[in-house]
Amino acid sequence: MTTLRAAAAGTLAFAALVVLNAWVADDAYITFRTVEAALRGDGFVWNPGERVMAYTHPLWMLAILAVAATGLSVYAAALLLGVALSTASAWRLLARAPRWSVALPVIAALTASKTILHFATSGLEGPLVVALVLLIADHAERDRRATGLRRLSLLAAALLLTRMDAVLLIAPLFAYLVWRAGGSAEEHLAAERATLASVGPLGRPRADRVHAPREPAHQRLRRGLRVALRVSRPALLVLVGWTIVATLYYGHPLPNTALAKLGTGLPRDELLAQGGTYVASAMIWDPVTLAVCFFGVFVGLRQLRRAPILGTLALGALLYVVYVVWIGGDFMNGRFFLAPTWVALWILVRSAPPEDSAPNAARDVAGSGAGTGAGAVSGSDTGSGSGSDTGSGSGSDTGSDAVSDTVSGSGSDSVSDADSDSDANPDADSDSLKGRGKGGGKGRGKGRGKGGGKGRGKGRGKGRGTGTRTMSAAILTLLALGYLVPERNPLDVLFPRVPWGPQAMGSLSGIGDEQRYYLPATGLWHGAHPPRRDDYLVGRALGPREPRRAIAVGFLGYGAAERGIIVDPIALTDPFLARFPVERDRGWRVGHAARAVPDGYESSLREGACRMSDDALCRAWRDVWSVTHDPLLSEARWRAWWRVITGSFADGVDVEGVFERPTLTHATRLPALFGDAGVELRLADLGDDVRAVRLTLDAARYRVHCRRAGRSIAVHELTPQVPPTEEPRSTVERTTGEQTTVEHTARCEGDALLIDPTERHHRRDHFVLHAAQPHP
Repeated sequence: MTTLRAAAAGTLAFAALVVLNAWVADDAYITFRTVEAALRGDGFVWNPGERVMAYTHPLWMLAILAVAATGLSVYAAALLLGVALSTASAWRLLARAPRWSVALPVIAALTASKTILHFATSGLEGPLVVALVLLIADHAERDRRATGLRRLSLLAAALLLTRMDAVLLIAPLFAYLVWRAGGSAEEHLAAERATLASVGPLGRPRADRVHAPREPAHQRLRRGLRVALRVSRPALLVLVGWTIVATLYYGHPLPNTALAKLGTGLPRDELLAQGGTYVASAMIWDPVTLAVCFFGVFVGLRQLRRAPILGTLALGALLYVVYVVWIGGDFMNGRFFLAPTWVALWILVRSAPPEDSAPNAARDVAGSGAGTGAGAVSGSDTGSGSGSDTGSGSGSDTGSDAVSDTVSGSGSDSVSDADSDSDANPDADSDSLKGRGKGGGKGRGKGRGKGGGKGRGKGRGKGRGTGTRTMSAAILTLLALGYLVPERNPLDVLFPRVPWGPQAMGSLSGIGDEQRYYLPATGLWHGAHPPRRDDYLVGRALGPREPRRAIAVGFLGYGAAERGIIVDPIALTDPFLARFPVERDRGWRVGHAARAVPDGYESSLREGACRMSDDALCRAWRDVWSVTHDPLLSEARWRAWWRVITGSFADGVDVEGVFERPTLTHATRLPALFGDAGVELRLADLGDDVRAVRLTLDAARYRVHCRRAGRSIAVHELTPQVPPTEEPRSTVERTTGEQTTVEHTARCEGDALLIDPTERHHRRDHFVLHAAQPHP
């Protein structure tokens, strides 16, 4: 089997599985509504007349718009782009494999990874991100000239416009390219002769490489930056142009989704804990993806000095994974590991040594035969060997390392051995041992030399080595991890009536299998377009400018089309709510942290005039409304834009009272259950001049806010004296639902205590404020 045949077969198998698993997520329909509004001539809007960048991926949105403009539905356009780009990425990856024995394990990984197969479509930007990152990696290896930065910078600009945080994947690579662009002429000459693609994970640096004189680092960096800025002008013009257009049209250069998700105000420790849960969930749900991702990053980091392009790609993948954990991950299982896994596969493919330097090429050849033979060499160094029967041979070595090979064969055999140094650099001369033999018997030959020499010969040899066993083990392991997982495998879409496993969508961590959930509604083979969902039907039934509040707004908004107004508490599509923090609610779900919707807000959106009771809140709302609805070049709009962009539009708004504090449970009667907002205990209800309270609580961690006139003046953490129990400890507790209680003393110089469990949302309803008494 040739490498290209293996690549073609693997690409076809991968494409078939991608089509089999094709689906579209609810979030994609947010983009679809914007695209259809543009096709109608209403502009790039979300709600009627409201200019808001409700999508994260401008270039992906424009690609869907371009395909849909040909007459296809937005659903078909998204699936077509996803399948085409994912298939092209698989071909680019497999075709660059140095031999078929490397391509086969990669094919196994591609066809066993649920993350790769599920998000090869989904209607989201993942396929375009992957295609651009692999294109950047490929061109970085092929074009080592400083002027090659022009093309690479344009690709990087396209990646930035596809998904802004994806730039982390290539940031270390571009830092290295800028450093390399500042090298001297001698370094550039050496770079032209070197090829990073042939460097193996255990390769050693060659002694014959050209080294330039050292120079101060700041001089080289300054020169590299000058070169990079000069050749990257077209890319900078693209980015600056988009920034101007987005700011002019939307009033902000960043997507509204970025404002909503990064401005939640959630505690960093909770986000980090959720990010770690995201990694653990993906490891259980899709072990193939995490295994390939971390192994590829490990291999790349090991050769950071020898193969800096692959090493910096590994750094970028690692940086992106750290960023994912930092922001708390995502609610779609595995989604944010898609691009790092493709990068890891690229690193593994490009790290593999070429076929002529594979370890089993000359070290594991076994057979039987007999005869006499002779080889001719010319050069300064020669090697000779003798066989146990009537065999003899001679060879030459032009490398700096010793070569020891054991050869036996039948018929007319010859062996050509490359340098044993696995850093098989094309600028290094090849070492060869060649000969011909005929007859019967066994022979053993050894060649050793130093300097330069040449040898020529012809023949054939057959062998089998440990590489085949390693390849088979890798393939079987990947397929077993992918297809024997307890929940589901990539082929279960063939059996829609068979239960998919015990784990339900929406686990306690808030992370779910989105494809599994939406496949009956939008799957290519099991769903339909428009989606088979009640949300879509509700949206279709909305009248002109009729408001509707919902958490999942994709299907609902798509059904509402140009008529209804969707109120989005998560604020992905709401330019006003996105500029305020989320409710002080420990029950947030990652990607679904909701804002409090002020009274009168829905009426304000319907009528286009503020109907909220707070004057400061109305002033803030009018400024945002002006930016998103008024004529683009009106003077009033740009005055409002300045107040919004600087944050002064919210001056005087009681942010904590309106947005951070939802409806509280007031502890007028005890015991009191904790809701999403906690329990407020007024000190005046306990007596006059109470400054300390003895609280009887279930064993857990709590945050107690000391408040005065509705504002927090101090915050205290209460830690449990005994660890909280996941399950009741005794038969009595299991029967009554009671838990171990502890007592805490809380001191406050204000007028009220706000007591809030810091446990995750699925634990909050387990805790009760049992008693509160004045404490001397």
